[in-house]
Amino acid sequence: MHSVVTDLGDVVGSDSQDPLVCSQQRASGDVGQAGHASSRGAAARHGAGRPHRLYSRVKQRETAERQGDHVTGLGGRTVEADDKRGLLLDAAERVFVRSGHAGATMSALAAEAGVTRPTVYAYFPSREHVFAALADRVRLEFLALQEQADTTSPRETLRSSLTAYLTAYTRHSAMLTVIAHQALVDPGMRRLHLELHQQADRRHSRFLQRLVDQGLAHPPVAPPLMAEAVTGIVHTFARRVAEDPSRQQELTQALIDLYAHMVDLR
Repeated sequence: MHSVVTDLGDVVGSDSQDPLVCSQQRASGDVGQAGHASSRGAAARHGAGRPHRLYSRVKQRETAERQGDHVTGLGGRTVEADDKRGLLLDAAERVFVRSGHAGATMSALAAEAGVTRPTVYAYFPSREHVFAALADRVRLEFLALQEQADTTSPRETLRSSLTAYLTAYTRHSAMLTVIAHQALVDPGMRRLHLELHQQADRRHSRFLQRLVDQGLAHPPVAPPLMAEAVTGIVHTFARRVAEDPSRQQELTQALIDLYAHMVDLR
């Protein structure tokens, strides 16, 4: 929370409450004390009324941004309110990739998305919440790929699943690097990063075991161990595709051929 409050240090002076709530409470206090003594006017002139004025301006802008069921402000676009969280995460991914975990701020996220900081806080209480939601979105996208239904042809299943995986990896490669770095110091992120790899292992193991049961593959080691080896190779190819997306088709075919050779696919 300290990093978030530092980000808003020029707006609110508390490090123990949500910035927007803090502004409301200060605003309420300023209004309630306004009539007690004439000295209050001098205090207000020296900044005591600033949170109230700030909060009023923010609320006016937020009200102006909302028009019916639509919200404006994301790069000048008008979007459905339900889509705003996703667009904020899109902006957050660009910020974290550009600045790293330590350098990303809520102010930068708001600027990237073209909204006010209170708009960001309405969806995410802190920078850590933003990063966790973003990392989980990446995890869920890869989980959905792992759970795609198999086709009747093993090679076509390989082609469709590997193509989808390499495409997703290319799209999120920079963010995956940020997640990997943060996993070194954050136990929660370490678990998520490990789960990304374990998801792929489980998917490959199930697929390979089914081929073995049908007599269509004869890997040199047990499917779970073979799956771990395959996952490592897939990640290596994915990094190559991320470095040069124009080679995706070539590398996908090479990966399919290598996979088939390794497991003796019939």
